[in-house]
Amino acid sequence: MLHKKFLVITGLMLQSLLLTGHGLAIDPSKQAASIVGKHVVRFTKPAERIPAQRSVDAPLLGNGFTGVALSGNPEKQVFYVARNDFWRLKSAHNESYPLVLGKVELSIPQLKGASFLIEQQLYDAVTTARFQKGDWTVVYKTFVSATDDVMAVEISMTGKGSLEGDIRLALPGEKEILNKPPVELAHPGKKELSVTAKGIQYLSRAFEDSVEIPTKAAIALQVADSPDGKFTLKQGKPVRFVCAFSSNFKSKDCVEAVIRKVTECTPKRVSAIEKAHKQWWKNYWEKSYVSIPDSIVEKQYYLSLYGTASCSRDLDFPPPIFGTWITQEQPNWSGDYHLNYNHNAPFYALYSANRIEQAEPYYRPLLAMVPRGKYYSEKILNAFCRYTEFFFARMSKFHGRFIKDLFLAG
Repeated sequence: MLHKKFLVITGLMLQSLLLTGHGLAIDPSKQAASIVGKHVVRFTKPAERIPAQRSVDAPLLGNGFTGVALSGNPEKQVFYVARNDFWRLKSAHNESYPLVLGKVELSIPQLKGASFLIEQQLYDAVTTARFQKGDWTVVYKTFVSATDDVMAVEISMTGKGSLEGDIRLALPGEKEILNKPPVELAHPGKKELSVTAKGIQYLSRAFEDSVEIPTKAAIALQVADSPDGKFTLKQGKPVRFVCAFSSNFKSKDCVEAVIRKVTECTPKRVSAIEKAHKQWWKNYWEKSYVSIPDSIVEKQYYLSLYGTASCSRDLDFPPPIFGTWITQEQPNWSGDYHLNYNHNAPFYALYSANRIEQAEPYYRPLLAMVPRGKYYSEKILNAFCRYTEFFFARMSKFHGRFIKDLFLAG
């Protein structure tokens, strides 16, 4: 705790030295908004490398627990959903890896051939898609809440007439779950895709048999005023939907929890969630900031901090090797925690940037590995001394248990 206080105080002193001059105080809120607010990430064509067993070239959203990657053409947008705490966990080579939880599919067939633009505002972490075709302009705005495990989407249009659309949850299919023995093996698990009597869609995936640690995660989706997920889009009449996410590590019954959560997401509640979301990101950017003449380097700096905040906040579950955004099983290298520079590198700059909360998940696998490392040193390498040095294993550590095969990490 003392170490954390020292870092925070030091960061504030440095911030004061960098951003004040001639004895004039500068409002940190306005300064951060001015510097970070000018940086927008633009996508002028659909992502091409998705789904993939590695990092994707898609717009990324997240809150440190759940990650969402956007893909698809204007007529069919696909929101890939994954979680830091949703893995298949079995101690055997290539049988433990992070999973795709599911997909949200937004279909508006009449937009086929429309122009494509998605913009991500780093400062408030709101993503805006804009598709134009003839007289129609369709816009959707979305965010994954930094304070609640939910995603909110609002779709609007300008133009004459109306557009018909559909919003569906979907389980991962053949594109997402590869089955190419002997290298790529699909492992069976439980799955559910259903709708409640009130029209709330939900899905879950679970790996509870033939594994060492049972896992389960769920998504629920509610389309406002549409129990069947279908909608008609008209000018001045936006369509809204909300998704909620959870797992067996966060809820006793994750399916019941996500259904209850979306039921509670009234327009008033969603407005409050959005306000809290933007306030969280405002506070995040005010922890430290810097402006340099090279706008490209500056943008990449803040983009990196955006990505880290979007995937690293769960103290028990650091992000996998490609971040939270898993879109295909199995990810390369099983997506696991290689406890060498592969795990270290994403966290290098977080203390100097005063992003302590994002750095904390880094330590959990390392500290959990200490007893096992000492055991390996003594029993396998036959080396023991007062200050035992040990090698790390390639592993996934969940609630005090170790999963995975040995990986020597120099």
